[in-house]
Amino acid sequence: MPALYMATRLWTTTLPNSFWGHEVTVAIADLVTAVREQHEGAGKADDVRRGMQVLTAAGLAPETHPGREWVVNRRSLRRTGKDVPVAIADLVRKHTHQPPASPVGRRPKVTPGPEHPTLF
Repeated sequence: MPALYMATRLWTTTLPNSFWGHEVTVAIADLVTAVREQHEGAGKADDVRRGMQVLTAAGLAPETHPGREWVVNRRSLRRTGKDVPVAIADLVRKHTHQPPASPVGRRPKVTPGPEHPTLF
């Protein structure tokens, strides 16, 4: 399962429904149990861990015990006006100092110069 998908699922469904409060400490075992309860048994520990790594990279869930426990700081990502996965990805880019993503399928327009002859 893609990590960003799991991070979005954790942020929008699992964390608000199973772990109440503005700031909560969550362990991997509790997260996996909650994911499986909410999604008919689906949810592997490795997928949940990768999803939490994305939330950590976004600055939304600092690790207290690497790979095993996190402190989740609940806040709304919908205020950004973006879909939740896009908002999470933007936060990851911001916290890891990556350039903004370019839209899929778009390339910069290149105009031929005098050294690049054209056919027409």
